[in-house]
Amino acid sequence: MRVAALIERAFRRAIPSRLFRPAVGELMVGSMALYTQQVLGAGHGALGLDFYWPMTASELTTLVVLKLFACLVSLASGFREGMFFASLVVGSLR
Repeated sequence: MRVAALIERAFRRAIPSRLFRPAVGELMVGSMALYTQQVLGAGHGALGLDFYWPMTASELTTLVVLKLFACLVSLASGFREGMFFASLVVGSLR
């Protein structure tokens, strides 16, 4: 929660206009999705994929970090819903 508050303050300082924060946040999340599409959405599809797809420890670590950062960026840029299941996905990957 402290990191979420830090990222939200950084968003407010870096992008003073509320109109542009969602666009910048979605560009950031979209750039993470170029690496893996599992950072998008709430994670229903990613959860099913993760249980049947063999992954190395480094791939799992990268996925957890990207998913957490994508959630934090989404919250900081003004998107508030869909975070509960995303946290369950991250918990199931651990």
